[in-house]
Amino acid sequence: MKKLSLNDACIIAKSHGGICFSTEYKDNKTPLLWHCSKNHTWYAPLCRVKNCGTWCPHCAGHMKLTLEDAKQITLSNHGDCLSTKYKNNQLPLLWCCKENHLWYTSLGNVKNGKWCPYCAGNARLTLEDAKQIAFSRNGKCLLTAYSNSKTLMTWKCRQGHIWNILLNNIKNSGSWCPYC
Repeated sequence: MKKLSLNDACIIAKSHGGICFSTEYKDNKTPLLWHCSKNHTWYAPLCRVKNCGTWCPHCAGHMKLTLEDAKQITLSNHGDCLSTKYKNNQLPLLWCCKENHLWYTSLGNVKNGKWCPYCAGNARLTLEDAKQIAFSRNGKCLLTAYSNSKTLMTWKCRQGHIWNILLNNIKNSGSWCPYC
């Protein structure tokens, strides 16, 4: 098997319409500096480019994202990423939309088109939401702790009737007291 050289790296780069910027070749696993036809620059070992058939990770969408990428992605949504640290694509960051809604989700979700859950109408409901809905219907939510959408909640209407029902049922059905 022929030992690869810097010349081989340059030939492979040229075949992809790019350039190998490295001036020294140590071995097959030492990262070299590559440049693609779309002006992206990255480091990768020659063995990965030659044997795995990979080329520009930016063009392929495989480049590790940064906090600056998060801020750039939010520009198209007219919002902002308020987090100051970024670890990876799966951990939640703090976001703000143009309506000033705040929520946590991963950069991966935002990159895949999942923006503000409040504007989209699918935000997780809270105990405060339950109290506001009850107030808007001249009643009360008697629950003091709320876990999730499967939490059975106790409600009281202005006539004093008390009943239990899920928050989603109250919010989405448009009905209120089953006795009135």
